[in-house]
Amino acid sequence: MRDLFVSLLVLGLLPSCFRKPFVGLCLFSLLAYMRLQDLSWGFAREVRWSFYVAIVMFAGALVSARDRSYMAKDWRCYVMILLMGVVGVSVVIAGQYDDNVTGGYTEFGKIIIISLFTTGIVTSRDRLRLLIWVIALSFGFFSLKAGLVGIATLGQQQIIQGPGGMLKDNNDFALALAMGVPMLWHIASSEKRTSLRRLFFLLVPMAGITIMMTHSRGGFLA
Repeated sequence: MRDLFVSLLVLGLLPSCFRKPFVGLCLFSLLAYMRLQDLSWGFAREVRWSFYVAIVMFAGALVSARDRSYMAKDWRCYVMILLMGVVGVSVVIAGQYDDNVTGGYTEFGKIIIISLFTTGIVTSRDRLRLLIWVIALSFGFFSLKAGLVGIATLGQQQIIQGPGGMLKDNNDFALALAMGVPMLWHIASSEKRTSLRRLFFLLVPMAGITIMMTHSRGGFLA
Protein backbone atom coordinates (compact mmCIF):
# COMPACT_ATOMS: atom_id res chain seq x y z
CA MET A 1 0.00 0.00 0.00
CA ARG A 2 2.83 2.40 0.75
CA ASP A 3 4.40 1.74 -2.63
CA LEU A 4 1.11 2.40 -4.38
CA PHE A 5 0.58 5.59 -2.39
CA VAL A 6 4.03 6.97 -3.27
CA SER A 7 3.72 5.95 -6.91
CA LEU A 8 0.25 7.41 -7.37
CA LEU A 9 1.21 10.61 -5.54
CA VAL A 10 4.28 11.29 -7.69
CA LEU A 11 2.69 10.22 -10.98
CA GLY A 12 -0.45 12.22 -10.20
CA LEU A 13 1.57 15.38 -9.54
CA LEU A 14 3.82 15.14 -12.62
CA PRO A 15 1.40 17.13 -14.84
CA SER A 16 1.30 19.87 -12.20
CA CYS A 17 5.10 19.80 -12.02
CA PHE A 18 5.18 20.56 -15.75
CA ARG A 19 2.55 23.30 -15.65
CA LYS A 20 3.92 24.85 -12.45
CA PRO A 21 7.65 24.14 -11.93
CA PHE A 22 7.40 25.42 -8.35
CA VAL A 23 5.12 22.48 -7.57
CA GLY A 24 7.85 20.25 -9.00
CA LEU A 25 10.42 21.90 -6.75
CA CYS A 26 8.27 21.27 -3.68
CA LEU A 27 7.73 17.63 -4.68
CA PHE A 28 11.45 17.23 -5.41
CA SER A 29 12.23 18.66 -1.94
CA LEU A 30 9.74 16.28 -0.33
CA LEU A 31 11.39 13.31 -2.02
CA ALA A 32 14.86 14.60 -1.11
CA TYR A 33 14.30 15.47 2.55
CA MET A 34 11.40 13.31 3.71
CA ARG A 35 12.42 10.44 1.42
CA LEU A 36 8.90 9.17 0.88
CA GLN A 37 10.22 6.40 -1.35
CA ASP A 38 12.34 5.03 1.49
CA LEU A 39 9.29 4.82 3.74
CA SER A 40 7.90 2.17 1.42
CA TRP A 41 9.10 -1.43 1.37
CA GLY A 42 8.70 -2.58 -2.22
CA PHE A 43 9.18 -1.51 -5.82
CA ALA A 44 8.79 2.23 -5.09
CA ARG A 45 12.15 2.25 -3.28
CA GLU A 46 13.99 1.39 -6.47
CA VAL A 47 12.38 3.96 -8.78
CA ARG A 48 14.32 7.19 -9.42
CA TRP A 49 11.37 9.45 -8.62
CA SER A 50 13.49 12.56 -8.02
CA PHE A 51 15.14 12.16 -11.43
CA TYR A 52 11.80 12.00 -13.24
CA VAL A 53 10.39 14.92 -11.28
CA ALA A 54 13.48 16.99 -12.09
CA ILE A 55 13.18 16.28 -15.82
CA VAL A 56 9.50 17.28 -15.90
CA MET A 57 10.17 20.32 -13.70
CA PHE A 58 13.01 21.65 -15.88
CA ALA A 59 11.00 20.99 -19.05
CA GLY A 60 8.09 22.92 -17.59
CA ALA A 61 10.35 25.83 -16.68
CA LEU A 62 11.69 25.88 -20.25
CA VAL A 63 8.25 26.46 -21.77
CA SER A 64 6.75 28.46 -18.90
CA ALA A 65 6.20 32.16 -19.46
CA ARG A 66 6.43 32.89 -15.74
CA ASP A 67 9.11 30.50 -14.49
CA ARG A 68 11.50 30.55 -17.43
CA SER A 69 14.52 31.72 -15.42
CA TYR A 70 16.74 28.84 -14.30
CA MET A 71 18.52 30.97 -11.72
CA ALA A 72 18.60 34.45 -10.27
CA LYS A 73 20.99 36.91 -11.91
CA ASP A 74 23.00 37.35 -8.73
CA TRP A 75 26.77 37.35 -8.22
CA ARG A 76 26.47 34.65 -5.57
CA CYS A 77 24.90 32.30 -8.13
CA TYR A 78 27.83 32.87 -10.45
CA VAL A 79 30.22 32.13 -7.57
CA MET A 80 28.45 28.79 -7.07
CA ILE A 81 28.97 27.99 -10.76
CA LEU A 82 32.64 28.96 -10.39
CA LEU A 83 32.93 26.69 -7.35
CA MET A 84 31.51 23.79 -9.34
CA GLY A 85 34.06 24.48 -12.06
CA VAL A 86 36.98 24.69 -9.61
CA VAL A 87 36.01 21.38 -8.01
CA GLY A 88 35.71 19.85 -11.49
CA VAL A 89 39.23 21.03 -12.37
CA SER A 90 40.56 19.51 -9.15
CA VAL A 91 38.99 16.18 -10.11
CA VAL A 92 40.70 16.30 -13.50
CA ILE A 93 44.06 17.24 -11.98
CA ALA A 94 43.82 14.43 -9.44
CA GLY A 95 43.47 11.99 -12.32
CA GLN A 96 41.37 9.47 -10.38
CA TYR A 97 38.02 8.58 -11.91
CA ASP A 98 36.68 5.73 -9.81
CA ASP A 99 33.02 5.51 -8.84
CA ASN A 100 33.52 7.36 -5.56
CA VAL A 101 35.08 10.37 -7.29
CA THR A 102 32.81 10.62 -10.31
CA GLY A 103 29.72 9.71 -8.29
CA GLY A 104 30.58 12.24 -5.61
CA TYR A 105 31.15 15.02 -8.13
CA THR A 106 27.90 14.15 -9.91
CA GLU A 107 25.95 14.43 -6.65
CA PHE A 108 27.75 17.70 -5.88
CA GLY A 109 26.77 19.03 -9.30
CA LYS A 110 23.14 18.05 -8.79
CA ILE A 111 23.06 19.98 -5.51
CA ILE A 112 24.48 23.10 -7.16
CA ILE A 113 22.06 22.88 -10.10
CA ILE A 114 18.98 22.46 -7.91
CA SER A 115 20.17 25.28 -5.64
CA LEU A 116 20.55 27.62 -8.60
CA PHE A 117 17.19 26.55 -9.99
CA THR A 118 15.60 27.33 -6.63
CA THR A 119 16.84 30.93 -6.80
CA GLY A 120 15.15 31.32 -10.18
CA ILE A 121 11.82 29.74 -9.17
CA VAL A 122 11.34 30.96 -5.60
CA THR A 123 10.66 34.59 -6.46
CA SER A 124 8.10 35.57 -3.81
CA ARG A 125 7.66 35.50 -0.06
CA ASP A 126 4.77 33.03 -0.30
CA ARG A 127 6.83 30.57 -2.36
CA LEU A 128 9.76 30.84 0.03
CA ARG A 129 7.51 30.21 3.02
CA LEU A 130 5.89 27.17 1.40
CA LEU A 131 9.26 25.67 0.47
CA ILE A 132 10.51 26.17 4.02
CA TRP A 133 7.38 24.42 5.27
CA VAL A 134 8.06 21.41 3.06
CA ILE A 135 11.69 21.11 4.13
CA ALA A 136 11.17 21.87 7.82
CA LEU A 137 8.19 19.55 8.24
CA SER A 138 10.06 16.77 6.45
CA PHE A 139 12.70 16.98 9.16
CA GLY A 140 10.01 17.52 11.77
CA PHE A 141 8.35 14.22 10.82
CA PHE A 142 11.51 12.23 11.58
CA SER A 143 12.18 14.32 14.69
CA LEU A 144 8.76 13.51 16.13
CA LYS A 145 8.91 9.86 15.13
CA ALA A 146 12.38 9.15 16.51
CA GLY A 147 12.01 11.55 19.43
CA LEU A 148 8.98 9.69 20.77
CA VAL A 149 10.89 6.41 20.47
CA GLY A 150 13.79 7.97 22.38
CA ILE A 151 11.50 9.13 25.19
CA ALA A 152 9.71 5.77 25.36
CA THR A 153 12.98 3.82 25.54
CA LEU A 154 14.77 6.38 27.74
CA GLY A 155 17.46 6.75 25.11
CA GLN A 156 18.32 3.05 25.01
CA GLN A 157 17.37 2.75 21.34
CA GLN A 158 20.15 1.80 18.90
CA ILE A 159 21.89 4.49 16.85
CA ILE A 160 19.34 6.30 14.70
CA GLN A 161 20.14 6.34 10.99
CA GLY A 162 18.63 8.59 8.35
CA PRO A 163 15.88 7.53 5.94
CA GLY A 164 18.15 7.10 2.90
CA GLY A 165 20.10 8.85 0.19
CA MET A 166 22.46 11.54 1.42
CA LEU A 167 20.66 11.45 4.79
CA LYS A 168 21.29 7.77 5.46
CA ASP A 169 24.49 8.17 7.49
CA ASN A 170 23.81 9.11 11.10
CA ASN A 171 26.22 12.07 10.96
CA ASP A 172 24.63 13.48 7.80
CA PHE A 173 21.18 12.94 9.26
CA ALA A 174 22.09 14.75 12.48
CA LEU A 175 23.52 17.70 10.55
CA ALA A 176 20.37 17.95 8.41
CA LEU A 177 18.16 17.97 11.51
CA ALA A 178 20.34 20.65 13.10
CA MET A 179 19.94 22.78 9.97
CA GLY A 180 16.19 22.20 10.11
CA VAL A 181 15.81 23.50 13.68
CA PRO A 182 15.95 27.22 12.72
CA MET A 183 13.37 26.55 10.00
CA LEU A 184 11.03 24.89 12.50
CA TRP A 185 11.52 27.77 14.91
CA HIS A 186 10.80 30.28 12.13
CA ILE A 187 7.52 28.74 11.00
CA ALA A 188 6.49 28.25 14.64
CA SER A 189 7.15 31.87 15.61
CA SER A 190 5.40 33.22 12.50
CA GLU A 191 2.37 30.90 12.62
CA LYS A 192 -0.84 32.59 13.79
CA ARG A 193 -2.84 29.43 14.55
CA THR A 194 -2.21 28.45 18.16
CA SER A 195 -2.43 24.67 17.70
CA LEU A 196 0.04 24.64 14.79
CA ARG A 197 2.38 27.03 16.58
CA ARG A 198 2.51 24.74 19.63
CA LEU A 199 3.13 21.70 17.42
CA PHE A 200 6.01 23.37 15.58
CA PHE A 201 7.60 24.56 18.82
CA LEU A 202 7.30 20.99 20.14
CA LEU A 203 9.21 19.69 17.12
CA VAL A 204 12.26 21.79 18.07
CA PRO A 205 13.20 19.86 21.27
CA MET A 206 12.14 16.61 19.57
CA ALA A 207 14.70 17.36 16.87
CA GLY A 208 17.31 17.85 19.60
CA ILE A 209 16.45 14.48 21.14
CA THR A 210 16.69 12.78 17.74
CA ILE A 211 20.07 14.40 17.06
CA MET A 212 21.42 13.02 20.32
CA MET A 213 20.03 9.58 19.46
CA THR A 214 22.10 9.55 16.27
CA HIS A 215 25.21 9.47 18.55
CA SER A 216 26.81 11.97 16.18
CA ARG A 217 29.32 14.15 18.04
CA GLY A 218 29.33 16.73 15.26
CA GLY A 219 25.54 16.77 15.17
CA PHE A 220 25.45 17.21 18.95
CA LEU A 221 27.78 20.22 18.77
CA ALA A 222 25.74 21.72 15.91
